[in-house]
Amino acid sequence: MPGGSWSSCSKAWESSPQASAIRSFLERIRELEPDAVFLFGSLARGDYLDTSDADLLVLFSRPMPYAEVDRRAHGNLHILVETWEKVRRQVQEGEPFYLEIVLEGCLLEEREGRGRALIEAARETVLSMGFRRIPGGWAWSPSAQTQTASEETP
Repeated sequence: MPGGSWSSCSKAWESSPQASAIRSFLERIRELEPDAVFLFGSLARGDYLDTSDADLLVLFSRPMPYAEVDRRAHGNLHILVETWEKVRRQVQEGEPFYLEIVLEGCLLEEREGRGRALIEAARETVLSMGFRRIPGGWAWSPSAQTQTASEETP
C-alpha cells in the first residue's frame, strides 16, 4: 500500500463499552511481560456494536498457558495467546489471519519494539508476495512477486 497507511486501526474502541475491560486487562497482563498485545476485529475497525467482544492477540517470547492469561481478563474479551516467534513465522509465510491482525489491528502494548517488528515484517511480506487488501480479504498478484524478485536480481 505505497503512500497509504498500513494500519487502519480505529481509535473508536477507546470510547466503546469494552474500553474499561481492555485497559484493566492491559494493567493486569503486564506482570506476565507480554511481547505485544494487538486489538483486532470490529473494535479495531471501528464497526463494532455495543455487544461486540474485544478480540485481543497476546504474544509472549515463551509458551504461556492460556489460563494464566485468561484469568486476568474480565468483561467481554476474547483472548488469543501465541508466541511471538510463531506469529512472526506465520506473518513471514503470508498467513492472512495474522497479516490482518498485525496490519489492521491496534498495537496496544509492546516490549522492546516486538510489536513494531511484527508490523514491519508484515509490511515486507505484503510487498514481497504481491498481496493487496480488497474488501473482505486479500488478493495476490503473482506479477508483483515476480517483479520484486527480478528487481533484486543484478
